[in-house]
Amino acid sequence: GLTKPAEPAMNEEQIRGAKRVGVLILSEQAPQRTDWTDSWEITLRPYEAIELKYTLDKGAELDFTWTATGPLYYDMHSHPFDGGDELTETYGLGTLQQMHGRYVSQFSGLHGWYWQNRTMSDVTLSLKAAGPISESTLFEMGVPRKRELTPPE
Repeated sequence: GLTKPAEPAMNEEQIRGAKRVGVLILSEQAPQRTDWTDSWEITLRPYEAIELKYTLDKGAELDFTWTATGPLYYDMHSHPFDGGDELTETYGLGTLQQMHGRYVSQFSGLHGWYWQNRTMSDVTLSLKAAGPISESTLFEMGVPRKRELTPPE
């Protein structure tokens, strides 16, 4: 009989991202900085999702930390200006309550996270980032809107 092919373990975006080395360097705790470039907080209702992307040049180093009051599904990914969504690369995917580290941009483009609250309670997400960010864009239901970078007080 015919056997159905097994589902691939990784999608195209993950396969592309996995070929990169030294893109995402995770750490146990937040980078020790006082010069954060951006600080952002949002509360996601049950099953609500949002995406935040930073515009970075190739080779830019971004220190970041995000924490949430509950578990969030996340997809850390980026795509180049030259090639767009077709060339998206995923560097991290799963469910976490926090993530800290340094991200090194492999190309000029949009770089960041998609988060979804897959619980029945509100979850508040807090993000801080530091680096040569030229702008920040939020995507709600896929619709982009620019936001001002807001360094913490």
